[in-house]
Amino acid sequence: MLYCLAVTGALYSAAMKKKAAFITIKQFQSEAASAMLMSKKLNPGQPGTKRLVSQYGARLVCVRYRYDGVQGKRFKTVELILEEAVWQPPVRAFQEDELIAVRVELAEVDWRQRVKRAGGKWNPARKLWELPFGQVRKLGLTERIQSPEVSANGKLAERGQVPKVSDNGKK
Repeated sequence: MLYCLAVTGALYSAAMKKKAAFITIKQFQSEAASAMLMSKKLNPGQPGTKRLVSQYGARLVCVRYRYDGVQGKRFKTVELILEEAVWQPPVRAFQEDELIAVRVELAEVDWRQRVKRAGGKWNPARKLWELPFGQVRKLGLTERIQSPEVSANGKLAERGQVPKVSDNGKK
């Protein structure tokens, strides 16, 4: 889908060099990104965000400073939360032989014995039992699966419980 955009300065000349009177949103964003450099990102509460925090409150995510070398200008941009909705992350399917961590309480002697017989190994560092997903499913322990959660930036976040998994490995 094409949109007619009013482009100025370096963006206009870049669009004209491509001999395009109409450019897509993606092309426009690409041209804008190459024309401006981001140097600083501030989180709410840091020096330089006080006025914006008072203006936008909890909706303020961050403040960025961008510099356009062609125009010789500095731009202050804000990232805001406009809408909030309930969202459940997709559950990934486990492979049958993939080692899965399962929580079995100390008082659950019968469950501990079953997990041991199924080939489970105690992981003292995590204080969890680890065994192949196929065995977890056969034992009916899918609701007890524990896993480190991965945040949006790909780093490990706090450990928590994985959403329910059905017998076929899918939600």
